[in-house]
Amino acid sequence: MWGPRVAYRPRADGSFIIGNGYRGAGADYDITIDSLRNLRQFLHAYRLNWRLLRLSLGGEFLYRLRASLSRQAMARPLPEPAPNVRKIASNLTHFRAMFPHLNGITLERSWAGRIDLTPDVIPIIDRPDPNANHFVAAGFSGHGFALGPAIGKQLSEWILDGRPSIDLRPFRLARFQEDCVERAQQAL
Repeated sequence: MWGPRVAYRPRADGSFIIGNGYRGAGADYDITIDSLRNLRQFLHAYRLNWRLLRLSLGGEFLYRLRASLSRQAMARPLPEPAPNVRKIASNLTHFRAMFPHLNGITLERSWAGRIDLTPDVIPIIDRPDPNANHFVAAGFSGHGFALGPAIGKQLSEWILDGRPSIDLRPFRLARFQEDCVERAQQAL
């Protein structure tokens, strides 16, 4: 169940997986060297959507800085992000409010993961260089699994037939350079 303030899923062992609701959850974003390198491209989108992001500068920045100076470090996968303890506490509080009879429930463990997220929360589906056979489908904000079949169909048509059956221009990568981004829609 995904509600306004908390999401939860019961497990077979009687425990629950608890996560963010859809209202005001936003995303944590660790600033990296690439963030600074691409700042001009994404600044307009960030100005429109700054309330949806919690920016931080710290371990991720240092990790990627070291990785940029070492080929070995660059080949290693990124470490898992640290969970946002404020969000976890809020999720647990909202869960307990919905189910007061489970008020004694405690947190066993927490986890945070990475999602593909663009500054306007709209995926990129594009062929950035029309002269190259390189297609991009990224930035689905965790919705890629659900959208995969439809996007796969469009990309296969584009690759095989030379064009997709629907207009994918709103999803082009160049929208960030063209300042053609809008405020991300978020449930109130």
